[in-house]
Amino acid sequence: VFCTLRERWPWATCDYFVGAFRRDFAMQGLEVDVRSTDCVACGADRCRFEVRFPWTAAPPLEGP
Repeated sequence: VFCTLRERWPWATCDYFVGAFRRDFAMQGLEVDVRSTDCVACGADRCRFEVRFPWTAAPPLEGP
């Protein structure tokens, strides 16, 4: 929805999706750390999210 903005934005509009992801995981009984790492509205080439589960200690995977 927000990734089609035609102008730059001073903050990551993906944070709205971060909240939705957190809520969805919480409704399934999972407390996870979700954050937006890149956002098109802030000038990135694509939106990216990082989801960290408390039971994993491995660093995040690098994607394309």
